[in-house]
This record gives sequence, structure tokens and C-alpha cells, in this order.
Amino acid sequence: MVVRGALLSLSALLLLGAHAQREQQQQPRYIIELEKGSTFLKHLNDARVHYQYDSDLFYGASVEFASPARARAALARHEVVNSWSVMTHQHPAFSTDDESTDRPQAFDKSSFDASALGVFANYTNHDGNDGTSVRVGIIDSGVDYRHPALGGCFGDGCKIAYGYDLVGSDYPASVTPDDDPLDDCPVNAVGATGHGTFVSGIIAADDKSLNWTGVAPGVKLGMWRVFGCNSQSSTSDVFMKAMEMAYKADMDIINISLGTNGGWAEDALSVLADRLVAKGVHVVVAVGNIGTSGIMLTAAPATAHNVISVGSQFGDHVPGFGLNLYANNDSDYYDLAYRTATSKPLQVNRTRLVASSRSFNASSDGCQPYDSPLHGAVLVHDGGCSLHAKALYASRANASALIIYTDTTGTATTKTADASLPIAFVNHGDGKILFDALNTTATVELTTSLRALKRTDGEAGWVAGFTSLGPTNELELKPEIIAPGSNLFSTLPLRQGGYGLMSGTSMSSPYVAGTVARMLTGGREVEPAVVKDSLMNFAKPNKAPVATTASTGDSPLRQGAGVINYERALAQPFRISPAKLSFNDTEHINATQTLTIYNNGETDLKMHLVHGPALTVTDYASKDDTPLEPIRFAKSTSETAKVAFDDADVTVPAGSSVKVQVHVTPPSGLPDHAIYGGYIGFETRSMAASVPYIGMVGSMADLAILDRSNKYDPYPFPSIGYPNGTIVQGEGYFAINDSTEAYPVVLARLLTGTPLLELQVLDQHQKVLGVVPYDLAGETTREWLPRNTRSATSSSKIFDNWSWSGEYTTADGKENWVEPGLYYLRMRALHVFGDRSNDDDWDTWTSPKLHMARSSRYFSNSANTTAIPTKLSPSAAATSGDAEDIVASPPPSGMDGFSVSVGPKVTSV
Repeated sequence: MVVRGALLSLSALLLLGAHAQREQQQQPRYIIELEKGSTFLKHLNDARVHYQYDSDLFYGASVEFASPARARAALARHEVVNSWSVMTHQHPAFSTDDESTDRPQAFDKSSFDASALGVFANYTNHDGNDGTSVRVGIIDSGVDYRHPALGGCFGDGCKIAYGYDLVGSDYPASVTPDDDPLDDCPVNAVGATGHGTFVSGIIAADDKSLNWTGVAPGVKLGMWRVFGCNSQSSTSDVFMKAMEMAYKADMDIINISLGTNGGWAEDALSVLADRLVAKGVHVVVAVGNIGTSGIMLTAAPATAHNVISVGSQFGDHVPGFGLNLYANNDSDYYDLAYRTATSKPLQVNRTRLVASSRSFNASSDGCQPYDSPLHGAVLVHDGGCSLHAKALYASRANASALIIYTDTTGTATTKTADASLPIAFVNHGDGKILFDALNTTATVELTTSLRALKRTDGEAGWVAGFTSLGPTNELELKPEIIAPGSNLFSTLPLRQGGYGLMSGTSMSSPYVAGTVARMLTGGREVEPAVVKDSLMNFAKPNKAPVATTASTGDSPLRQGAGVINYERALAQPFRISPAKLSFNDTEHINATQTLTIYNNGETDLKMHLVHGPALTVTDYASKDDTPLEPIRFAKSTSETAKVAFDDADVTVPAGSSVKVQVHVTPPSGLPDHAIYGGYIGFETRSMAASVPYIGMVGSMADLAILDRSNKYDPYPFPSIGYPNGTIVQGEGYFAINDSTEAYPVVLARLLTGTPLLELQVLDQHQKVLGVVPYDLAGETTREWLPRNTRSATSSSKIFDNWSWSGEYTTADGKENWVEPGLYYLRMRALHVFGDRSNDDDWDTWTSPKLHMARSSRYFSNSANTTAIPTKLSPSAAATSGDAEDIVASPPPSGMDGFSVSVGPKVTSV
């Protein structure tokens, strides 16, 4: 199903000047790593220290400087080991199978029937391994520990025994930390997501009233609150402080169901997460919920090398709700079920059931205006026209609700925006029951009673389409494992109803964290690498979701090692390390790699090695380097890699290890940058394990970074923009003064992530004068940039923009301002694996002529500018194979300055 995004929002573009000013007024803020024992902080002037970090993980501080110049001078000091701009992170959107929302589906427990609860809260049979003596730290939105299922208290002797509130409920308006991590947000507050309470329940709930538990109900929990009630965003320095505090509280496991800025292991959060693992902490992280936006978008810190990065799988059931049908003057009663596109129930009181057509399965049912009023809930066959049209015609005929019966035995749903009346979906069989009842006096009632409905045939157990995809920009496999994360049942704050359903990798991550806790029950000391190896080795890879390639495995790019299987991981006496392989791209291929088989058992193991090919992912458009959103699969199972072993039969002595070499031959005949993959199987007489692998055809260095496709005519990228929402077409005219209303703005869409984007200032002869300082654009850093996406998400942008005040830094570090005259800006993006000193390793674009004057005259040459339209002309999208109508809309929340979206966004794979 297709959702058309916003394109070229003029109203948002007009905010550009105000946005640029906000950037300049915001003081530069950095996370700074220092040499241990450094006196750096004592010598800061006009700077505010937000947080200090002092542990064997990281020594340093988060510092806000009075000006960019002060920041640059401080960061140049010899005590500075590393630095990162402080970034604002949006709380990850909660996903359903069909969409992302900012609210969970909440229920009063009286609305559950026993069978539905048993399905959605079916976490585990504990077998005595319930996480006792294990501490699990959670970094999230706080927790309602007053919930009986979470122990009802906080502190010593309670289930939730540790934690801290780093921000306070009024954050970000004010920061009021205290030692109580209670989520006390009012129900209607922007930040009232209940996310942390829900995550806590998945891990550790022990609910006596409903007789269900989380994965590891014996653990002790800690909660470090990093989100307030007034916003769904926080900053990276807050997250890092929370990670440090959890470490100092001696957590065995830390769950992080948040993240952004995908694709780079060099992100500050990822660096700290890897250091936690090196100290023996098991770190489990959600990969994100933007899977339909294509590859290389794993959210940090899931990009860290040694954490367990987790995606989601679809469950066997989906949430439905009770539909009561009364027929034959109430003498007949049918208990049916319906679904909605948002997985939220409708509340439609008992009303008359009316038909759209006289025949069952009518084609184009409800696709024309009605001749007479309907006055009731109208039953309509799916198909023949858009759902929006069916709803519009029914609404105009005074229908109170629309009941769509599908052509499947499952109860599928279709998304629709701005529906004009409530829409419920029923399956084909229930549709026939409803239709037949129309021969009598029939009424229906749509209730909020939760039901468990069988998922559409073929989808159960698949990778959830919302799971963000790897690999990292440096071709490391992510996600590494998948776990239940679709329509899970758990706890919510009591003021939000106490219970609910959520979907997303945020829910899968605590499932895995609880599983790790079970493996550590009773104080077992197992190194994080061993636990990760075991979980990945004994996960179950899914088959391909494409019927014509059912004999081939699904790509590791979507599922890592496969679906988590605790019982197998705990029971087996052997493991294989490393638990995943990347053969890199063809240019840098590491075609032969070594795996080590460890036999911890008391008997020798005879093993046979096999190769299980998986689907090859075609992730870029065939005519250019535009990432496909969503990804596609190679059409033939022959388009897979070949894997060979020096010896396919090995014996591993008891208590010993054996090394085996693996040789890969990438598939031929595929377009460059396709990602191949598969599984190396290890079979014994009674056991089996596997190791996933990936590789890329071609060279990462050949991928374009800067989008020059001109799909966005008359608004091309790259370009120079005026703050009034127009684009330089010939020569640009700007002013050098203190007003950001006169500054040029550099606009770019990145097709590939880049380690560094540099803006060079050139004189009229195109001689390099220096570079635009990296801190002039507030928190829109130009290091470790992820690629852009066609629609804005909670963790990705459609494009990047940076304003330039006329300042530049020379090669010897001196700061200068341009004098009035003619200049150019040259944008350079470094390729992945590129050498900064090699000009050939940069993707480069040079701006039109930029006239810089003392006074503002940038409106005086209107012939050289073009205004941004409110709707893209049909021809403008014609170069895109996926192009459909694209209409302007207000900018999505959290976008910087203005908004663009390209083509359709498909919301399921």
C-alpha cells in the first residue's frame, strides 16, 4: 500500500529564514572525550558544562560554548581525544504492521478475553530460568512502577530497584533531575507514550490478576529516564549519561530501545555501547522502525560492533475487535470480529446494517455516489476504486460507518488518510454472514473488545516490514537477530489504562534482553560475546517471503541470523565464532575468512558444513544510484553467491576448537551494489547451527553521494537557497551582515552516507580560500552523516541544509570572513572507505556564482530565482520509475526548516 508524502512545502520553505536564525542563536554543544585527569574543564570561559562523564568507560563532558569560535579553540586543545556534536533524538515511533504512530493501543483489562491475552502475552515458559539474580537496566521514558504487575514500588526490595530521572517531567522546557524515574505524564501530554513502562513489562512483568509474565520475571530492573512529558525528543549527551549511570549501578544487561542517525558505528552512542560490552555488560539495542525506507539505516547505537542489534518478526495473530451482529429481529446473534488500519478499536453503537450492492462480491462496490441516504453502517466489497472514494460516497449518503469485506480468509487492512467516517475491515467469510443477514432486519455494533485474529496467510513469522535495515555504511551486518515485536501485550502506566499492545523493534529488544537474562539466571557469568554467538548460531532463519523463491532463505540483511530461539541457544554444547561474516564489496573483498567451532561438551562432535543461499537484495535503482524504498529482491534463485569449504566434514574434539576456512564467490550478472547473502550451516547428527554472511557486488566508492537526478524539478539538488524560499538559478546575491535573513543556504540530498561533508569557500577564480567551519549550523553536523530518505521519519531526513554566514577557516586554522565580491561554495562528500587526501575519493559539486555584498540585495535580481511551487508538476516526477502524484502538505514534526518528499512510500515489504 502506498502513502503519498509531502513534496516541496512552500509554507515550510518560508520558515527557512527563521530556522537559520534559530541555528545561529543555538550555542554549539559538544560531547568531548578528554585525557584522563585533564584539567580542561577548569580553564573554560563562557561555557556551560551540562554533564560530566567520569568512569573507566569514558572521561569527559558535555559542554555548551558561548560561540563557535570559542568551541573551535577549545576543541583544538591537546587534551581533547574525541568530540561529537550533541544531537537531538526523536523518540522512536511505535509501529503497527501498517504504520507508525505516536501512541500505543491501550485497553482496560476488562476488554480482554482469555484467548486473546494468551496469544499476545505468550512470552515464554521459564523452565526455572526466570532471570533471578540478574540486573537489567533500561534507558527510556521512565516507568510507572506503581503498576501491580511491576511490583507496585521503587527502591530496595522492589522489582524496579534502581534508576534515576535525568530530565524531569517538564523537559525540555526545564531540566529537573531527581532520583525517582516515575513516568507521571498526563494522558494527553505529548510525551505520554508509556514506552518505558511497556518495555519494562515485556522484560519482567509478573501479573497475578491476569496470570501472565514477562520474559524474565525474576530480574531486578533499573530505569534511567531520558524523556519528559512535553516532548518526544531528548539529546545524545543525556543518553550517554544514562548509559554511564546504568554501568555504575552494576547492571548486567542494558536495554536501549531508542536511537537515530543511522548507519555509522562511529556515532558517540555506538562508541560508548561498544565500551560497555568490552567491560562485560550485555547491551541489547533496537535497530529502528523505518524498514520500508531501504538499506543502511540501522539506528545508532545498534550500529555498534558488539551489541546485540534486534529487529522484529510478525506474530501469528493480529489484534481485532468484537463486532456484534443481530439478525431476524434479534433472534439470531453472531459474534464476529473486525480490524482497523491503525489497530485501534472503533466505538460505533448499535446501528442498522445496510448494503452498498444487491449482490455479494460486487465489483466496483461503493465506487459511485448513492441515490438515497444510507443511515447506518454500510457493507462494501473491497476493490474497484480507492478506499478514500468509498468512504467519501458513504459519508455523503449519511452512513455512520463503513464495513469493508475483503477477498481473503485473513482480515487484511488498507491505510487511508483523512477518512471521513469510521472504517472497519472483516474477512470474506464474515462478510458473507453480514451480507446474508441483510435479508432480515439486521443491526451491528462495533465494540472495543480485543480479539486475536489469524494473520493473513503467509505472513506469520516473517520479518516485520518496519524493521530498519542494515548493513552499516561500512558493510557490517545489521540487524543480527529478530524477535517477536508485532502486537505485543504489556504494561502501560495506570493512568493510560494499565495494559496495551505495541509493535516495533522497541518491543523486540526487551524480548531479547529478557532472554539474555534467562541465560544468566542465578548469577551465571557468561561473556557478552559468548551469549551473542549462541543466540545468533541457534536462531532460525526465515525462508524467503517471495513465493517463487521459497526454497531460498530470506536475506540476512532483513533478519540477521533469524528468529531468536532461547531453548536451542541454551542447550547446545558448541558455538561458532564470529557469529556473522561480511565479505565486504568486490573492490575490497575479503573472500576467504575463518570460523572457529568451540566444543564445550564432553564428547567429540562430527560436523558437516553446508551452504544455504539467501535472496539477493537489489537496493539501488538500475539507472542511477538512488536507493530503492523499499528494497527489491533478485528475481532468480541462481543470482546467489557460491560458498566453498576446505573440508566440509570436520571433527571437533571435546573441550577443544577447530578452525574452518570459508571461501565466497560473489554472484555474477547482478547490477552493481546488489547485496548477496546466505547462511553457512553446521550440522551434527542431532543439532544444527548457522552463521549468516553478506557481501556487496561492485564498489562502495562508486556510489554517488550527492543526488543530482533532477527528479525534483523545479527544485533541484544540490542547490543554493535563499531564506525566503527561493532557489538560485543563475547567480546568487547575498549580504554579509549579522542578519541570517541574508545568508545563503546549501541544500543537499545524500544518496549514500558520508564520513565527512566539507564546504569549501572559493574565490572568483575558484581558488580554495578555506572551509566553512563545521559548527556553524548548530547541531546539523557534517560528520558521519546518514543518507536521506524519500519521506521524513523519526530517525531520517529527506535532505540536509546548512547556512553560511561568510565565515571560513584557512588551512592553517585562521578564521576569516569574506570581503564583498564574487565567490563559490564547493560541496565535497567523502566516499565510504575513502582517503581524505585523495581528491578522487570525494563526490564534488560547485555552486553557482555567489555575490556577497555589505547590504541585502538578494531580492533585486528576481530573474535569477525561482519560487518553490506548492505542487510538483506531473512531468517533474517522470524520471522516477515509482513516481505517482505528489502533493504538498505541512512539514512533518521535527523536520529542519522545510519539507520535501519524493514518490510513494510503500509501507510493507
